[in-house]
Amino acid sequence: MTTICSVDGCQNKSRARGYCGNHYQKWIRYRDPLHVVKYGTKQCSIEECSNKHMAKGFCEQHYGKWKRYGDPLYLIDPKETKRKISESSKGRSHSKETKRKISESNKGKNSGKIPTVETRLKIGKSNTGKKHTIESKKKMSEAKKGKKNSMYGKTSPNKGKKTSIEIRRKISEARAHQVLPKKDTKPEKYLQRLLEEKNIQFETHRNYVLRGVRILGQPDIFIEPNIVIFVDGDYWHCNPNDYFYRGKLEPGFKSDDSIPGKKFAQDKWTSDKNMNDKLKEKNFIVLRFWQSELETNPEKCIKIILETIPA
Repeated sequence: MTTICSVDGCQNKSRARGYCGNHYQKWIRYRDPLHVVKYGTKQCSIEECSNKHMAKGFCEQHYGKWKRYGDPLYLIDPKETKRKISESSKGRSHSKETKRKISESNKGKNSGKIPTVETRLKIGKSNTGKKHTIESKKKMSEAKKGKKNSMYGKTSPNKGKKTSIEIRRKISEARAHQVLPKKDTKPEKYLQRLLEEKNIQFETHRNYVLRGVRILGQPDIFIEPNIVIFVDGDYWHCNPNDYFYRGKLEPGFKSDDSIPGKKFAQDKWTSDKNMNDKLKEKNFIVLRFWQSELETNPEKCIKIILETIPA
């Protein structure tokens, strides 16, 4: 004979102790076949964490930390995580399909966005001291050739345009007041200190003596009324004499020795000589000292400057 659950209103078949399966399970767990189970959304037990409960009183994030490190509040070092990811990715390469998906997902994300000053500073610091390998340079060069170049087949927006006389004047004035380099070099600072010790008044990188009378070449030192001094780097100005650099004797340059900028030593010597001639035509007294000369024999350099200054 089939018996029915003893709970009023329940027509299910009796399973044990006069209860159906559902009421019997409630009796086993709660000792009450009519117990009402409240299904509420529990939160993580960690203070200030409002995430949904997952297990052991923690949310998914804190439970993962507890399971892995034994501490739900374990602090993960981001640098260590990046290092591990980097090591695990060494030697691996994305498939063409994966690369295509990444490219599609990134399209339009950075269009029209200008990096903030803070972001640019971070990028600059992260790249400080880094050098591209020859292989990387080759790849970057290839990536900009032909149809891969963003300007391929396009006409320059400035083609055919002529700059007005007013704009040219403004550009000329702006360039005339530029100070290059922005920071004094080590030998320039050394010469400045020597002049200060001798109480010699001077100016650095002066452009004009009088209105309309420009000093060509932006001399490193200017002393009234018309003395201009240049401190020439042994390498960049191609010292023809043997010179000391960081305690090591370096051979002097020959006229056909090449330097950065697709030039030769003779080109640099000619450029410096032309600059001297133009300054002398404007009644300037030009003094040039090699960097090594200033470092090894500063007394001689100062003596020449003192003899040149009018009494």
